[in-house]
Amino acid sequence: MNYDDEEIVNEENKEVEQKKEVTLCRHCGKVITQDNVSELADDICEDCEDNYFECEICGDIEEVNNEYYTHDDKHICRKCLDNDYTYCSCCEEYYPNDEVRYIEDKEEYVCDSCYHDNNYFQCDSCGNYYSEDVLRTDDDGCCYCEDCYEEISPILSYPTKIEDIAGVKLFQTTDEDKKDLKLFYGIELEVVADYNFKQSVNHTKELLGEENIICKRDGSLDSGGYEIVTAPMSYNRHHEFWRNFFEVERNGKHYAKDLSSFNTNCCGIHIHVSRKALQLSDICKIVFFINEASNNTFVNFIASRSENEYAQIKRKTLSELQSIQKFGKLDGYNDRYEAVNLNNTDTIEIRIFKGTVEQISFFKNLEFVDCLIKFVRNKKFLQLSYDEFLKFLAKYKDRYKNLYEWIMNKDNHYSEILKGAK
Repeated sequence: MNYDDEEIVNEENKEVEQKKEVTLCRHCGKVITQDNVSELADDICEDCEDNYFECEICGDIEEVNNEYYTHDDKHICRKCLDNDYTYCSCCEEYYPNDEVRYIEDKEEYVCDSCYHDNNYFQCDSCGNYYSEDVLRTDDDGCCYCEDCYEEISPILSYPTKIEDIAGVKLFQTTDEDKKDLKLFYGIELEVVADYNFKQSVNHTKELLGEENIICKRDGSLDSGGYEIVTAPMSYNRHHEFWRNFFEVERNGKHYAKDLSSFNTNCCGIHIHVSRKALQLSDICKIVFFINEASNNTFVNFIASRSENEYAQIKRKTLSELQSIQKFGKLDGYNDRYEAVNLNNTDTIEIRIFKGTVEQISFFKNLEFVDCLIKFVRNKKFLQLSYDEFLKFLAKYKDRYKNLYEWIMNKDNHYSEILKGAK
């Protein structure tokens, strides 16, 4: 290689090196010089620096469409946002991960400030955070989520069925009952504890026996309310069983002095009757009697309350009665809150009664249902009136002593009919 050739090669290498040293703006592609370089970065020109920002966490230079603001006005990039920050769904700001709490029932996060300013709480059992919508408290003031409350609570959840609980004795009878007995009653008594809720429930279970009853919650009841649900029992067994509840406790004063039922606006008594013991015609007549307009005043009198949203009295049309006569329910329609609920496979449910923890009133309700069954079996549709029922009751007043005495003590039109009955 001669001198000229070597000079040409050196010039070419020099030109290549110069090209390597040239920096282009990452945004517009212009050559970056000392005169137009941005203070943000060596590869951004002054004209384009408004399109970029410096992340205050990691220091990276990012485009402004990747810029996010935290609650304290820090400018951060998407990577730092995803790694170090969480969005508060309440105030709609981003906070460091250690300054937010996950609300389990809402499946969202809130910052510490919003947590304290709004209706949230921490479960004293599992330690998770929840909205006040699912707050459950016990008598000691402890706060629980619904799942933890279910675990520690002395009562069961509303959907619980007594036949699914191990240890409960189903279809209880007495020595007085027939061996082939099919007619059983299940009673649901709604009460409200007048003192410590947990102690009340535990005392009820101890008194009545967990082989005989369960206690469960019902959303229709006031705070401190629960439902006592019995196993299916015969008419005689119920009279035998409940006496302990009404008579034995507290030095001659029945246990109910520590419970409210009648003097509340929420409590009722529901009586389930086994379908196996009823003909379809029996069910149809029971529905007719309770819903018939001419019997309405009498039914309300016996129930000690007027109809309500949980025990609706609806007069039945001929086609509806025919459906019940044929299927034991209303074809294509059934409302579990009707006065006679036909929605259950194994029972019909009489829901009309106001709650009570007075012995004569309680047994009056059971005796009315049993008497009504016997009455409809012996009467035609045209005879299903309240005065005919009272005449029937008068004949069997020894079996239905509480019902008979309760009516006679009222000294009204119905007691006069009983007095005049032969």
